Amino acid sequence: MKNKAAAVFALGAFVLSSTSCMTYSTRRVATTADYPSSKARILKVDTASGTAYTFPESAPGRLLGDKIAGTATFFGKGVEIEGPFAGIKKRADGTIYEIIDREGRIYSVQKVVSAGEDKMTVLVTGRYSEWVSIPLSEIRSVQLKKLNVIATLVMVAGGGFMGLLGLMLAFGNTMY
Repeated sequence: MKNKAAAVFALGAFVLSSTSCMTYSTRRVATTADYPSSKARILKVDTASGTAYTFPESAPGRLLGDKIAGTATFFGKGVEIEGPFAGIKKRADGTIYEIIDREGRIYSVQKVVSAGEDKMTVLVTGRYSEWVSIPLSEIRSVQLKKLNVIATLVMVAGGGFMGLLGLMLAFGNTMY
């Protein structure tokens, strides 16, 4: 019975403390002082054009010079479309949702970034995964993954204490 109690006690301690090592924070980037450090593990970047780039935890984005680079998944890709346009479809509220260019290609539009007589820059709907290099001047916010040193040390010390306590419960008086 003591073995089961010790095992349940140790399992509970590990489950409760397993998430304490990492913290995730989102930081708005307004000035050069807000740029992430070169050692930062970047999980998500929101740009001025509205595109959100998500990096996997196994291969986070990194700061390389004046850019954040890595393999990212993102929805919506900035595309410049040359006119004249064969067709432009709008919703009832006036927002554009589809453009047909002069060559007959159809673009499913997520957002119009800029529009002119003979040229439009739009975010095209779709999911993409590719190597990206995002200039720091285009970044509006970043989500970072950080090691929480204090919580990790407390967890390691607490884990050692829990292990010792578990051994004492399991073996009781046989340790003397």
